[in-house]
Order: sequence, then structure tokens, then C-alpha cells
Amino acid sequence: MFAPHARHALRHEGPHEVRNRRSPNVVNSPTVDAAGGISGCREERDAITSADLEGLVRKIIVTMWTTLDGFVAGPDDEMDWLRLDDDVQTYEIDLVSAADTLLLGRVTFNDFAGYWPRVARNSAEQPASSRYAQILDGMEKIAVSGSGQLTEWENTRRWPSVDTDTVLDLKNSPGRDVIVYGSLSLVNTLTELGLVDEFHLLVHPVLLRDGKPLLRPGKPLVDLQHLSTRMFPSGVAFTRYRPTIPRSPAAPNAASTSNG
Repeated sequence: MFAPHARHALRHEGPHEVRNRRSPNVVNSPTVDAAGGISGCREERDAITSADLEGLVRKIIVTMWTTLDGFVAGPDDEMDWLRLDDDVQTYEIDLVSAADTLLLGRVTFNDFAGYWPRVARNSAEQPASSRYAQILDGMEKIAVSGSGQLTEWENTRRWPSVDTDTVLDLKNSPGRDVIVYGSLSLVNTLTELGLVDEFHLLVHPVLLRDGKPLLRPGKPLVDLQHLSTRMFPSGVAFTRYRPTIPRSPAAPNAASTSNG
């Protein structure tokens, strides 16, 4: 049984620079606190509204394994609470089969690049693991990294940072869905920018009580629309949500992130 999420570096991926492409003079250098939150940022931006997203074909899908109390890993990245079965495995293969691009932070990208290409080329691997790895290997990869310290992996391009215009350009370009694995800082930034189209949460029947949350605290509420829920034999609940984006510019426009 393969476990793609267990290969993730589920942590915030280095210092961040917050930048607004529409207002290039607004630049901040926040710090990351012990809880993974960003402090010292001014948020000066225009809100992303549903009108901005109308007509965009490609979806950005954040997929994450999580506990019932909202943690995606233990304090030291422990993931021994995962409950894997054939349905979870099928979900993972179906997800990447319907997409053509991975969007990853630097640490998660390097973790994937150091593991999955070897699996794709190893004839001794289990068929499901091999199939998943081969799909990943053939996808376009976008690695968010300011430093450019990336493991080589074919079909990869680098973004030095993430900003609204760049992501909207991606969403409006030809292609299929874009998958975001791990990369907690990237997930938080995309959420705050209002650029996530769907959250796929595989909620495990576990109360971890301590660990790394999916989203950092202290940020504005995000309303979600429930799309579907499916129960797996392991007790994992696969639930899809769509963020509800206001049509009027009520929220400040978050800026960009650079992942190491």
C-alpha cells in the first residue's frame, strides 16, 4: 500500500516574502512563529471575487489527510495515525489521473522528487504504487522556491514566489486540474488569496490532540460549500468542499509567498 501523503514534508517551508504584484512597492518580510503563523505582514490587496474566477477552467485542488481535530501531522511530522485501504489508494490514483500539474512548495517538491521517480522506474513495485508514481512522473511540476535549491525532476519549472496574477494565469491556461499536496505554507497562502477551488479532506477517525494544523490560526473565516462525502471501509471520510468567495471586495488582498 503506497502512502503519498506520508512522503510529504508537512511543515511550513521556510521564510516568506509577501509581495503584491499589482502594487510592487508593498513588500514585507514577515517571520514564521512557532505555530507556523506569519507575523509582521501588512495585507494590502484587492479581494479575489467570484467574478475574477468566472470562465477559468482549471481547478486548484488542495488534498490533505487530516485527523478529526484538524491536524495533518504530529508535532514532529508523525503520520503513524494514517488508515490506508484500497479505496484511499484508488482515490489518489483517480485524483492525479484527472489532473496534469503538481503545485508544490520546495520541501515537499524535493521530498517527492527524491522518491517517486525511483518508484516509477522500479519494476518490483506493487502495480498501484507503480501506476501512481508513473502518473506523477509524467505530470508538469511547478515548484515554489525563492532559492532554486531543487532536486532535478523532469517536466519541472520554478516559481520564485506565488502571487494572484501568476496563479490566475495558470488557472486560465490550457490544461487539466492542478493538485497541491503537503506544502502547508503554500496551502495557507493560496487559501488567503482566495485561489483554492476545492479542498479534498480525507478525515481520519483520530483525535491527535497536538500537531500541525492544516491552516494557521488568526486568519479570517473561510466559508465552505459541501460538495460530497464518501466513507471508506477504514473509517476515513473523504469530503470535498468548495470555498465560498464573496462577490464584493470585503476582504484584504493577501500577497505572495516564496518557499525557500
